[in-house]
Amino acid sequence: MLEKPPSEQSPQRSLAFTLRENKRYDWHKQPGSDYIPPIYATLDEQEWAVMEAWYDETEEVQHFGEAGVTFMCFIQGLVMGNMLRRVVQLGTYAGYSTLLLGFMLRRMGASNALLSVDISAETNVFTQRWVERAGLDQQVRLHTGDSADPQAVTQARDFLEGPPQLLIIDSSHQYQHTLDELERWLPELPQGGLVVMHDSGDFAAAFDSTQAGGVHRALSEWTRDHADEVGCIDLRWCPGGDASIYLDPCGLALLQKR
Repeated sequence: MLEKPPSEQSPQRSLAFTLRENKRYDWHKQPGSDYIPPIYATLDEQEWAVMEAWYDETEEVQHFGEAGVTFMCFIQGLVMGNMLRRVVQLGTYAGYSTLLLGFMLRRMGASNALLSVDISAETNVFTQRWVERAGLDQQVRLHTGDSADPQAVTQARDFLEGPPQLLIIDSSHQYQHTLDELERWLPELPQGGLVVMHDSGDFAAAFDSTQAGGVHRALSEWTRDHADEVGCIDLRWCPGGDASIYLDPCGLALLQKR
């Protein structure tokens, strides 16, 4: 007898988030969102229990700022739809996307599959505890350090045992640092390799603590100067009526190495 899909085993799951107050749950309060998004529906019962407990603890210690449903559903399609088994993530924070990526990669039978880099030792200790609780030690390794430093690249080479197929940039949000990350990591990608950048929209430019234009400016200038090396699709938030197609106001850019 076939096992029921996880979404049928636990019908509430993220639907209960409509009752929570924090802005991190805004996606779940949008018109038409009365379903369980695939990033949660594909989890088994134990995996969902980990995510639910992660939400509870991050509420308690006020670790807010994860990428969210819209961004992670896009990532899930890239990773699972294309069977990508070598991923580098720049920016771990409290581990939301790290856990979800780990669950995807484990379901695909991948190991040594995700290197996640963050400059904060404190949040990496927090995330490591959750990686261990989720049983993702075979899939995930955390590296503490500057994501634009050559040491991070060395760690990725050693752990992934091959070039990254997908690079996810969601780290400092600073203009110059984002340029440094692109210059450092693009040579590591194979032909056809993908880069996904969160916070590429003009709304998110304010996240740059140096007030230099953030990811939005860095992406615009870098893709202009490297047009012969990469192709770029920049998804923007366009609020208002039917124009609200891409729902994350922070924006997303997809680059492919030619």
